[in-house]
Amino acid sequence: MLVVEPSFLKGRIELQKDEVVGLFGRNGAGKTTVMMTALCLMEGKVNLNGEDFCAKPDYTRIGYVSQNPNSQVLGETCEDEIEILSNFVDSDREIARKLMGDFFSVPFKRLSDGYKKRFVLSSALSTHPEYLLIDEPFANLDEEGISTLVKVIPRGTLLSEHRVKQTLSLIDRSYLIKDGNLVEKDKGAFLENNFLRREGLRGFEIDPLETKPSQEVLTQFRVKGSNEFLHKGESLCIKGKNGSGKTTTLKGLIGKKDVYVIFQNPDLQFFNQTVREEMKDPEVMKRLGLWKEADRSPYSLSHGEKMKVLIGSAISSKSRVIALDEPASGLDGFSLLEFRSILQGVLEEGRGVIITTNDDDIIPLCNRVIQL
Repeated sequence: MLVVEPSFLKGRIELQKDEVVGLFGRNGAGKTTVMMTALCLMEGKVNLNGEDFCAKPDYTRIGYVSQNPNSQVLGETCEDEIEILSNFVDSDREIARKLMGDFFSVPFKRLSDGYKKRFVLSSALSTHPEYLLIDEPFANLDEEGISTLVKVIPRGTLLSEHRVKQTLSLIDRSYLIKDGNLVEKDKGAFLENNFLRREGLRGFEIDPLETKPSQEVLTQFRVKGSNEFLHKGESLCIKGKNGSGKTTTLKGLIGKKDVYVIFQNPDLQFFNQTVREEMKDPEVMKRLGLWKEADRSPYSLSHGEKMKVLIGSAISSKSRVIALDEPASGLDGFSLLEFRSILQGVLEEGRGVIITTNDDDIIPLCNRVIQL
């Protein structure tokens, strides 16, 4: 059994080898920090099969997949990655082939963000560690990717995830981080909309936007060789499988007049030392729940909070067109409601928004959907 007792929380997680356990909580609650504790990178106690794991860490026994795929890659392709790993530990190429499909031998830098996530998941799963920690495994994955991943996640896995509904069918037990406490919660609680709303978790239905676009065109752009138009006051969503060209579509908007584009990796898109300097508009900071973090470095925030900083920076730019690549990645339920509120205001100002997504939770925020 793996037992993790973080020093910054009251409580502990117990993980048996024959179960999958879910870890839920709001942005910034400490889900990633719990996993860092399990890897002996943060203060706390880690007991593995009755022994102090941190006295002599063996990372062939505990595997980890972080939220940021770019930080975990050694090989140029997934095929290369498995070959490198096989020099140190037995590696299962078939799991990697199953997850990567036709992209098994495609260079990492040419992959979509969804397939980059599959890449690092493939390498972690291929080594068959005794226990596996996965941070936001479903983020940026399409329905096919989620379905494929669910089939290969092994027993003995602790996963942290905001997409609650996709997680419940996979896990045996669940923990919730709230107000500095780490407590076990019955799975049934996460099926109740009132509970999800109260705890700020994902899974409850979001009300559609209350705006109607005008006929005025703000910008024209290309989608898979066809011309598309974004209208004043319109929220346009582009949906499609990983690798279908959603992010490529947004790259085509770079350099257009009065268009502000943000992509999926926050750490590559910060240019200032504090959240306040990055977002610029105090009102936007307050509406996205980041006022208390104003003087912190954006790099020190959780992934979901980093995404909110990027979204806020785009909105504060006052650009007439804002393009957001998977903006719901890492956002909790409260944050989605904040996003809906601020998006409503942006559209009422006569601006337009283009959103790429695989996340059905935010489809109610779209006036129109293009399926690739």
